[in-house]
Amino acid sequence: MKKKIFTITLTMILFITFFCDYANASTISEEVIYQDDDFIVTSTLVTFDSNSAIQLFSTTSSKNSSKTITIKNNAGSTLATYTLQASFTYNGKSSTCTKVSSSSSIKKNGWSFSSRKTSKSGNTASGFCTLKNTNSTKKYSGSVRLSCSKNGTIS
Repeated sequence: MKKKIFTITLTMILFITFFCDYANASTISEEVIYQDDDFIVTSTLVTFDSNSAIQLFSTTSSKNSSKTITIKNNAGSTLATYTLQASFTYNGKSSTCTKVSSSSSIKKNGWSFSSRKTSKSGNTASGFCTLKNTNSTKKYSGSVRLSCSKNGTIS
């Protein structure tokens, strides 16, 4: 009987922890970050608070965040997306970027990424990409940054 109660309790804790991670997702609305005669580039930021049981007894908290840039032509058709993902820890006194990665996706034929890079330094994650047209000289080069304040504010 004790084993059954323990199993049910553990299952409920895991379910609540999993559910809370997704319930704490906050999406900051899309904003135009670049526009010229050839491209319209928008940015969307998503942040997840990490609600693990270990953090209940720790003075350090963590957040996972991603920033996606969507690159469109001047007619509004999406050409590609580039996403920077980062993990941060913070404790009210300082913050650190612990992990960084990126992903990209081509949405329209005739375009390709000629360059994609990521880096991290202190409390900042950075990404850089170059998108170019395979049939012309048109290209877009841009960078993406994610920073975490000492209190866990992602920008």
